[in-house]
Amino acid sequence: FAIAPGGGGGRHDDNAQLADENVTCIPDDPTSTTAQLDRLSTGILHCLQQLGATNSTNNTVSCISEKVQQMASLISDSMSAPSRTFHTVQHVFDISHGMTDPIQLLAAYFHDLVYAVVDGGVSDAQAALLRGVIEFDGGSSGSGCSYDNIDDFSVRLCDAEELDPAKHMVMSIFGFEPRQRLYPNTGMNEFLSAAIAVNCLGGVLPPQ
Repeated sequence: FAIAPGGGGGRHDDNAQLADENVTCIPDDPTSTTAQLDRLSTGILHCLQQLGATNSTNNTVSCISEKVQQMASLISDSMSAPSRTFHTVQHVFDISHGMTDPIQLLAAYFHDLVYAVVDGGVSDAQAALLRGVIEFDGGSSGSGCSYDNIDDFSVRLCDAEELDPAKHMVMSIFGFEPRQRLYPNTGMNEFLSAAIAVNCLGGVLPPQ
């Protein structure tokens, strides 16, 4: 086992304390779930630090550390589904290799979170983070959905008044409109992945 490095010596600021809290025993096998979770957590934490998350008065060290672990687990669970053969956690590491921009890195971590065609729908955890963004067929917006025939799967975007500014921004980037129905072949997977990322990061990063 190797030990992931903690905070450096000298001044013990919030970033150093966060690093200390994330010291983890990492198995020698880099493909193990534990190693991948630690690598995701470390990467997400570093991005948040660069973007000023630990400078926000609304965030405590323990709060950010907990949210980092939740995001890493969500990405790992979503991309480790038995149906995934290409869009896996390793795929995230492959495409993010060499990236240094924190926004690009976060986009890489979240970009294939939802892959309805492959997974046969969305998970309960994903659906919970999409409340206030979409309605599933039948009006359900709070539980996961799976389909034997993925061609039957679609979602409808919520009314405009239900969307906060950040989700409006994501919708406009994709060129979608409130109440529009989305299908897997119309950018649905990418949009839902981005919406989940905004939901996860919205309570951590400064508003700007």
